[in-house]
Amino acid sequence: MLAEYLKALKTKRNITSENLAKEAGVSPTFLSRILSGASDNPEWKSIVPVIRVLGGSLDEAAGIKQTDTDGLQKEIADLQKQLADKNALVASYEKSIQNHREVIDTRRTLFEKQAQDLSRHVDDLREQLKVAQAEVNRVHKVDLWLSIGAVIFMLVAMYFVIDALSPTWGLIQY
Repeated sequence: MLAEYLKALKTKRNITSENLAKEAGVSPTFLSRILSGASDNPEWKSIVPVIRVLGGSLDEAAGIKQTDTDGLQKEIADLQKQLADKNALVASYEKSIQNHREVIDTRRTLFEKQAQDLSRHVDDLREQLKVAQAEVNRVHKVDLWLSIGAVIFMLVAMYFVIDALSPTWGLIQY
């Protein structure tokens, strides 16, 4: 079994026994005994360099069946496709989230500007109210003084009228 496996690899690689022995670092006699099957139970540590030079597999040399790499590779390819699809979906969600964040930021900026405008408008209205209250207070003071003046004028006028009607007392006597 081992001899057949090594012969097949040697033929596939198209290498002479002399070159193989030289590259593997084994004696040509040892290599000849292994290839002819004359060596019943060679040590693996002596065979490993030969298999390495031939590009073979220790598992195959030992008769261990290789796993179905085609099926595994198909499964890996399917999983990689699923992963790529999921990564594309995640990227799409991330882009959507970024777009939503931009909309939110734009609206936040707009709301902040509107809030500032409203605050300035309220401040302007408060200032106008203060000016109006000051004007009302001034008008009330003028009205108060005019009312007081009118009352005093009426009292003085009444005094003169009453005084003029009574000739015996008051300022006007005749």
